[in-house]
Amino acid sequence: MDLISELGPLAFGSRLKRLSDMVMKGGQEVYRHYGVDFEPKWFTLFISSFKGKKQVLWKSRRI
Repeated sequence: MDLISELGPLAFGSRLKRLSDMVMKGGQEVYRHYGVDFEPKWFTLFISSFKGKKQVLWKSRRI
């Protein structure tokens, strides 16, 4: 019995999540290496605060 084949898309979703977690951890290590205290998961909100017209608090509530 091949569990990965049996689970199909569910297994694929789990693998994508694991890959995403690994990339996020790599991003954290890069920030840490350069002495930046920043969480990569907030990058989109951070950038949008400079490019958008809405306030960060409004955006954080929308998330």
